[in-house]
Amino acid sequence: MTRFLHAHLHRFRLRDLVVAQLAISDGPPRPVMAVCPTCGAAYFADLEPADDPWTLQLEEWEALAKLDGECPDHPHTFLVGRA
Repeated sequence: MTRFLHAHLHRFRLRDLVVAQLAISDGPPRPVMAVCPTCGAAYFADLEPADDPWTLQLEEWEALAKLDGECPDHPHTFLVGRA
């Protein structure tokens, strides 16, 4: 399961994730983000720096669908994917 965190409420964790990605990669950091198509609430996948974000396309789609269905009552965090 992939945990998505509200980007504004968990901005320090997002900053730590971006800094960790910068330390292990030559390219720009690419956190996995999902933005509610209705209100613009942004969430990011709470990954470890070594996790491959390119394997999470299905989880991104699930996160977008969940955000769209729950707008405007967005949680601080939610899980998508299989256990």
